[in-house]
Amino acid sequence: MQISDWQTSAKAKVADIHSRIPKQWVLSERDLENANQRRSLTGPFIHQHLTIEEKKIIAHDSVQLVERIKHREYTAVDVTRAYCKTAAVAQQINNCLHEFMFDFAFQTAKDLDDYYSKNGSVRGPLHGLPISLKDQFHVKGYDTTMGYVGWIGTYEGSRDPAKVHKNNSQLVEELLSLSAVLYCKNPGQDTHASSVGAMGTSLDAIKLVLTSVLSTSPWLRDPNVVKMPWNSEVEASTLARATADGSAASLPLKIGMYWTDGVVTPHPPVQRGLRIVHALLQALNHKMYGGIFLVGKRLISNVTGC
Repeated sequence: MQISDWQTSAKAKVADIHSRIPKQWVLSERDLENANQRRSLTGPFIHQHLTIEEKKIIAHDSVQLVERIKHREYTAVDVTRAYCKTAAVAQQINNCLHEFMFDFAFQTAKDLDDYYSKNGSVRGPLHGLPISLKDQFHVKGYDTTMGYVGWIGTYEGSRDPAKVHKNNSQLVEELLSLSAVLYCKNPGQDTHASSVGAMGTSLDAIKLVLTSVLSTSPWLRDPNVVKMPWNSEVEASTLARATADGSAASLPLKIGMYWTDGVVTPHPPVQRGLRIVHALLQALNHKMYGGIFLVGKRLISNVTGC
């Protein structure tokens, strides 16, 4: 592919993504210039483009949203609209997304609302919950590029029409079976084998998604998944080792801190975050262990006070 070719493809992809933003959500040139002059683009800056109800919706964590949908305080379409609009605003001011799946999201949400109206109950534990994906996951009808221009309009570089936009990744199938709403994909460049996990704004949100996915026994359909159901007994015994304020109980937690692998050192903000967590857990009287590893070989172990 020549330089002019890939540049043309890249520009066309950017234009395609932008074209999926509803006109009423497109920001003005003044808004874009204002964003360009700001250091913080979160919170109040994004909120100014949302309605009062939309701001309330995106302020809830995943568990709260699922409960409110379950009790008909919100419809799945209401929640989907708030999240899609927020994603559209974020993309315009920060170019943080690879793919919008708004049409698919709204159709999924409408189907879920119709199901609730007919049956009087939710269809699954993640009913109506908007979930964004790393761009390493395939969703039927959409690109998975991971940022590679050569993957635009292909299946991981292949132009085989039997594959392009025809497959869902296994995790995508699991999430859809649980009635989640998939609405966008963010940068997910994968240069080495990675594990798959959930990210959220609270531990309860992460637990909700993990327990829901594990409840489907994904290891029966994906041989790469280790058979490991959620163990409520282990969860309870672990939580019992800390009091309500996080302090160590009679049997404190033993926590290891992985500072570096000896090859790649975390950036200063990440190091600072690790030190803050380490100091806090020590102050709560949990036992902390640290170590330095070099290419899988432990050089120093049982180091405290790092």
